[in-house]
Amino acid sequence: MYRSTDLMNWTNKGTAMRAVASDSELTEPYFDALYDTVGDDGSVDQARVDEVGYYLNTTQADDQTAIFERPKVLYNERDDTWVMWWHADGRMTPGGAPTPARLPRSRWPTAPPGRSA
Repeated sequence: MYRSTDLMNWTNKGTAMRAVASDSELTEPYFDALYDTVGDDGSVDQARVDEVGYYLNTTQADDQTAIFERPKVLYNERDDTWVMWWHADGRMTPGGAPTPARLPRSRWPTAPPGRSA
């Protein structure tokens, strides 16, 4: 994530959204805090891991892989949130249909405070 006020000078603000190379990464504390992939009792919510992994897996060797393209982050004044608009053109499902665009929302324009990617 980069920020500029004049489009000539840019500041690196860190990673706004991490991808994964393996669904097992989605049980790490970083991803669990964002996507609730592990229950309070420590059990993995495999359906949730599968759902999130479908959109965040960037392993090029897989038949289905996501390539995040041209993300934009905009502030939504109506509900005081930041919205990231992106699509994954490189992700192809069996049969060839491209993945639709995604619109994750956050209270922060970059990674949440204290949670660097």
